[in-house]
Amino acid sequence: MLLYPLYASVQAMESPSKLDDEQWLAYWILYSFITLMEMVLESLIYWYVRFRLMISSSHDLGLISSLFYFFIAT
Repeated sequence: MLLYPLYASVQAMESPSKLDDEQWLAYWILYSFITLMEMVLESLIYWYVRFRLMISSSHDLGLISSLFYFFIAT
């Protein structure tokens, strides 16, 4: 997945043109930003979904049993 961007970035750095350097720098900045947002949002969404499931199941199972199920049994 990252082999071509890495190879093309090295080729761009070795070339005398600065335009391709700027394009690949923009690519890596965007890639890093998307990766960082994915890591942050993944954990937030994970805990939000677990919290919502815990709240919705607490009405049926009782609070203690739902806490056990979602935080200890899984």
